[in-house]
Amino acid sequence: AAGMYVAWLYNDGTHRWSKSIAGGGCTPVAIRAADQTPGGVGLYLVADCSASLDLGGGLLPPGRIAAKFDGATGAVVWSRPLPSFSDPHLLAGFGAVLVGRATSALDFGTGAELSAPGVFLTRLIP
Repeated sequence: AAGMYVAWLYNDGTHRWSKSIAGGGCTPVAIRAADQTPGGVGLYLVADCSASLDLGGGLLPPGRIAAKFDGATGAVVWSRPLPSFSDPHLLAGFGAVLVGRATSALDFGTGAELSAPGVFLTRLIP
């Protein structure tokens, strides 16, 4: 499966870091740099992957994933699978806030968060 390329550029276009991620057949659907995050500056990524993928924190199953990359080095801080939903958007500020539209119950790993279709808002933390 094809991989993806993630890069952090300064406002003037100067390269800060870049990372090639092999395999996974991933398509980024939302990406956001956030400077007021727990643990420091970070780049948040939400992607849809057609195959399993290991970003360094363990094997992630095919489907939607989220990851945080260290803003200074590009190292993966954490990664995890996400439930399926539509219209993903990442908002900056005190970490990354994920907004989307659910068509069924959502479980972000702590039990059903949303039991009926509707819009949701959640903060991405490890």
